Amino acid sequence: MQCQQDKRLRIDKPILIYPSVDYTGQQPSFTENGSGFLLEQDKITWYFNQYFKASDNRKTASPLYGEISKTLPETLIITAGCDPLRDEGLAYAKALKAVGVAVHHHHQFDGLTHAYMLLDALVEEECQQTFQLIANFINK
Repeated sequence: MQCQQDKRLRIDKPILIYPSVDYTGQQPSFTENGSGFLLEQDKITWYFNQYFKASDNRKTASPLYGEISKTLPETLIITAGCDPLRDEGLAYAKALKAVGVAVHHHHQFDGLTHAYMLLDALVEEECQQTFQLIANFINK
């Protein structure tokens, strides 16, 4: 969370849509939703293997396990029910709230997958709802 240390980096209102904030692969949804949906467990593992060396500590690199300060800005988090990353988004929202960060968490898309926003022809209503959530958050 470099923006916490470097005051030149200012993020006013983070918007995290199905965020990846735990690089350990230990959240239940990682295996629960790890196959049969758009983003699969083996692909996530491959992606992380491209970012990290075998000797890297993925937990210390994960925002979920880093220092979470009450000075972080008001945050919008949107999670999807069939996303392997769902539980880390839920955990991050809980961790932010625990230190007093204003969090707006929306998990109303139980049947949707990771990256559902790319499937607007199939889930147009849910995409429009998501855009409206984002607009409301930005404009409040």
